[in-house]
Amino acid sequence: MGMRLLPANSKDPVWFEADLAIANKHPGLEEIFKGTEWAGTRWSDALHDLEFRRSDGSTQSVAVLGQMRYGGPSQPGVGVPAEFLPSLSDEGP
Repeated sequence: MGMRLLPANSKDPVWFEADLAIANKHPGLEEIFKGTEWAGTRWSDALHDLEFRRSDGSTQSVAVLGQMRYGGPSQPGVGVPAEFLPSLSDEGP
């Protein structure tokens, strides 16, 4: 679908601590965003503008990633750090 998890240690991956890589262009994401304001790879523009705020008030932008495979041709993308992704502890009962 144009996204993949990037564990810090590929030899012994800890998936709940993995960053999320999102392709700048990908047919799966184009299908997901078809008919929305993020269609036509505008999701990529929106992601590049994201900033995350930590509890101490500091901010972090997404990481710009080089070429990698997302279940198809290699594409550049962005990385969302694991600390800003939802976890099971965020789920309600």
